[in-house]
Amino acid sequence: MSVNDTVPPVQRLTFSSRDVEETMEFLRGAYNDHRLQFGAVKGDARFDVVTASMGDVGVDRVTSAIDYRADADPFDYCHINTVRAGRLRLEAGGRETRAAASDSVLLPLGVPLTTDLCQSDLRVTRLPLHLAQAVAAETTGLDPAGLRFTSPEPVSSAQGEYWAALTLLIGDALATEPSVMDQPLLAAEARRALAVALLTTFPNTAMTRDYIPGPGALGPAALRRAVAHIDAHAHLPLTVADIATAAGTSTRALQYAFRRHHDTTPLGYARRVRLERAHAELLAADPADGTTVADVARRWGFAKPGNFTAAYRKQFHTLPSHTLSL
Repeated sequence: MSVNDTVPPVQRLTFSSRDVEETMEFLRGAYNDHRLQFGAVKGDARFDVVTASMGDVGVDRVTSAIDYRADADPFDYCHINTVRAGRLRLEAGGRETRAAASDSVLLPLGVPLTTDLCQSDLRVTRLPLHLAQAVAAETTGLDPAGLRFTSPEPVSSAQGEYWAALTLLIGDALATEPSVMDQPLLAAEARRALAVALLTTFPNTAMTRDYIPGPGALGPAALRRAVAHIDAHAHLPLTVADIATAAGTSTRALQYAFRRHHDTTPLGYARRVRLERAHAELLAADPADGTTVADVARRWGFAKPGNFTAAYRKQFHTLPSHTLSL
């Protein structure tokens, strides 16, 4: 997402049915072409979906008291199921994967899938492949076309737990009305956080990227242009590609220069600038006008007040609430 893009407001949709044809039609529109086989429908058992999206990224809840099998055409975007309850069996490319409560599974891309679900309650996270490709290119120099996921299962139980916790946090934020994700900075941070977590949770070619030599020196004028661009656009969503374009250099050279001269990444530097802007806003604010630390934190891209307070205290050696009361 470039700094000139507008973040679409959060969109929510609910669906509930016990009719197979109606459910298939919904799944085709919401996810991909599916062919469903439902088990016996007992009583008022239903298939329920609550979707919450910020543009092309979303976290949904899918529950079914009906056992079913879904045959799906190949996916061209990243689709991760986190099992909250019940059981899941995935068959794709001749490989079988089973998951139970608290497990997460990345649906393989580009191959037909068969999924069996029993008394299922899933959190479904979806994000476009191009977002993961862009983050992989920024952080490792990998050609976007070279990104491939090699396993549907997390690299470790700890990383799987991190994925589950992050998607729960972002999913709850999307589901709550009004949503903090309607704020562009928070939406941009959440999108990137999901892409980074995806690349560090599920085995892929970016993890095994061979060492590549440094990109060479970035001239001081280009670095100044990068810093000036961040300063001028800190209130907007930023990507490394945005900053590199403004500086007239490559993303790899930019990353290298910021590590060398500022001991952080370009987006880490932007985070520092946003903390400084939040600090200035708190200093100028009058608590009697109803300004709160949480309001200021959200405006500058910090969804969790606790994280904002920790970062603020580290940078300014005081609490944001103390600054506001001055």
